[in-house]
Amino acid sequence: MTTRKNIRTKNKTCFFVLGLVLVCGVLITSCKDEFEAEQLLVDQAERSDQIAQREADEKAAEQLAEEELSAENAAALAAAANLTYTINLFSDDVPVVDVDVMLTNQNGGSIAAVTTDTNGNAVFVDIDLGGYNVAITSDNYLNASYLVDFGSPQEGVHYEWINGSIIALEQTEASRIELLELNGTQTATIEGKVEIETDLTNNTPEVPQDITIRANLDNFNGMFEHTNNSFNGSNDTDSFYITGSFSLTEGDIGSANVDPNTGDYTMQVPAQENGTTIELLFPLIEANQTLAFSSINGQDVGAQVGTQAAVFGPDIAAATTPKVPGVTATFPTPPEPGRGFNLSLNTDRYPEDLLSIGSGVATIDEFPVQLVEGTWFRASRGSGYQVTPLITLSAQDIPTGDPAMIEAWMDWTFESVTYTAQPAATYGVNEQLYIFVEILDENGVRDTYDFARINAEADGSLVASTVDLDPNINIFYGPVPAELITEYVVTGFNIIISGGGNSTGTLTRSGSVDAFRIVDDGDSVYINIPTIIVAPAPAQGTDATLAITDWESIYTYNLDNSNISTPYVVLPEISYEYEVDLGVTTVDDRFRVTWFNSDGSIGGDDLIQPSRKLPDALITANNGLLFDNDNFFGNTDIDVARPEQASYTPPKIIIIEPTHEQTTADVLVNSDGEITGIANIFVGKGYNTIYDVTLTTLDGLPGSGAVLDLVDFDTDERTGEVTWGGNANDFIVVDRGSGYTLDVNIVEEPFTPGTASQVITVKNGETKIVNVNYGTGKPVAELE
Repeated sequence: MTTRKNIRTKNKTCFFVLGLVLVCGVLITSCKDEFEAEQLLVDQAERSDQIAQREADEKAAEQLAEEELSAENAAALAAAANLTYTINLFSDDVPVVDVDVMLTNQNGGSIAAVTTDTNGNAVFVDIDLGGYNVAITSDNYLNASYLVDFGSPQEGVHYEWINGSIIALEQTEASRIELLELNGTQTATIEGKVEIETDLTNNTPEVPQDITIRANLDNFNGMFEHTNNSFNGSNDTDSFYITGSFSLTEGDIGSANVDPNTGDYTMQVPAQENGTTIELLFPLIEANQTLAFSSINGQDVGAQVGTQAAVFGPDIAAATTPKVPGVTATFPTPPEPGRGFNLSLNTDRYPEDLLSIGSGVATIDEFPVQLVEGTWFRASRGSGYQVTPLITLSAQDIPTGDPAMIEAWMDWTFESVTYTAQPAATYGVNEQLYIFVEILDENGVRDTYDFARINAEADGSLVASTVDLDPNINIFYGPVPAELITEYVVTGFNIIISGGGNSTGTLTRSGSVDAFRIVDDGDSVYINIPTIIVAPAPAQGTDATLAITDWESIYTYNLDNSNISTPYVVLPEISYEYEVDLGVTTVDDRFRVTWFNSDGSIGGDDLIQPSRKLPDALITANNGLLFDNDNFFGNTDIDVARPEQASYTPPKIIIIEPTHEQTTADVLVNSDGEITGIANIFVGKGYNTIYDVTLTTLDGLPGSGAVLDLVDFDTDERTGEVTWGGNANDFIVVDRGSGYTLDVNIVEEPFTPGTASQVITVKNGETKIVNVNYGTGKPVAELE
């Protein structure tokens, strides 16, 4: 037992030692792995820091390089914005020494001053681009000034880009200026008088105020030259010189003030022995101009004399001066035109025929709708009629006269004949009987037809009692088929059997309307659409119908003066819009006038002649418009007016109110200022009294004493309108008067001297006379 226990213990020990060794091995291996992973992370972080530092160093180096390049480019661009400007001064090709030249920058106001050297050069080095005023001053020569502008830096002119760097280009400018001596031996004189037409109502020119005439000294005979010589080889002459800016700032050379009282001026200009060309510069003048006008910018303001703004100058084309007479003929204003007249629609239409068919018959055979002479009918044939139905028209508001007559013409269908058989031996053996049909109208038998034949039996009897009238079995012996159209009113049918026993029979038939025939359209009695009755109705079958659905009718109108606010002297224009077709309208102005008998029938109807317009049948009376009765129906008064055209609906009356116009004329004035008459006469309308003419001069203009009398006036008896003849013999010059003006304004005058005369040639010591007239100029507003 003891030995076994020891063995167990030993085995346990061995297992412990082995397990400890295994555990330690595992621990040692795990610790090594963790150490290596931590070291890897440390190494990676160090490498990332190194890369980031290297990238930062490179970016800083690039930024430094860019800043250095930017600074270099900025310096180069600043250098490119500078130039050298040389001004060479001379006189008679001899350099002028010790003359002060000053450049004043127009933007910043910086000033640079240089004195000319022994070669007459004033050199300005490293001056900024931009605009400058150049001033030249000397004790022995005339001072001068001009403007230059060297612009701003431009690629290709002042600098170039090479490999990302700006390279400044050398830029030089030069001017060559000839100076004039103070002693005046190099000048000529231009003098003259300046005039302007600021008052068009007289023939005496005025003097312009506060103006200066100048000589254009730019590039004066080659004495002022400017060049551009940039590094890129361009030679753009005068590209920096401000044209028109050169002037002599000492003395009166090239400039002259115009005397505001006399208009005189005197100017000294540079001149050479062999002659110098001078261009004179005249300023634009804006001034108020006195003139006559009657409209401004198309708006009538009445003839008047006033002042309007105007412009004058060499480049201003003289406008046509308004043609306004100094004396006008004034006629009275006619009274206000009439207003408020109208026509009022009557309740009833104008009495008329059912249709205006004249002679003949109107047929309605297009079912269900048909248009006949402006009237729309709707009809149906019906069926089962034994006789022709009768057509009647409802009573009218004016029952006199003959009513219209309408008939139904029928289409008959015959089916059979039934007869009564007589006893045997009534007829002879094989006796042949004849069946006849008689068609009756209101006067009796109208037509007879042989319909069939029957043979009696051997014993003298008739076996069949019915004979079918079927054309397919050829039963008809007569000329009429089984269908028959009767063009008259059928009142009945008779069956006649000829032969032995005089047997009687009946006819089985059915009728329908083939056509409605208007055989008489009436005698102007219909003032409303009549109701058409078709009767009696058939015992079996359907009723035939006939009705008028739309009627192109005539309407009547009364004169309506209830709203007249102003009496009429000139009659209004009157027309109407009517419905010429359903839904289609048009306009006409032709009217008729009518009077009625006591029973309501038409007593007289007149188409107004010659123009057929309603105003021709009207007169003015009692502050309104009335019918001109005496000129139409003698002592019978006109009752109504009606449009000439029929319409489906009441016509719309159109009233165009009259206008009154004042008489006008031009006054004739001779060269002595006397009134000799009037012309271009427009005779007005709407006057109701005889009138005179008054001669009136415009304010401030001379003329008086003239008198005219108007003669030859006519009065319209219908309207009371008074009309002057208006011919050359319809006025009398009682007194011609004196001092009148025909046209207030003088005729337009251009600027003189013209463009060619503004350029003249003068020699040293010479005096030239140049007179200037600014002319009549051009008003700012459109005047007439």
